[in-house]
Amino acid sequence: MGKLADLVILDRDIFSIAPEEIISAEISATIKNGFVVYRNF
Repeated sequence: MGKLADLVILDRDIFSIAPEEIISAEISATIKNGFVVYRNF
């Protein structure tokens, strides 16, 4: 607890799709320093 995170949330699980489909995954949200800086939902 008390840690900030930088991460990206994608619209699909990249571990369950074919590798060639990963490039078509779209960003649903971006979190930087614990704050949502982009949201597309």
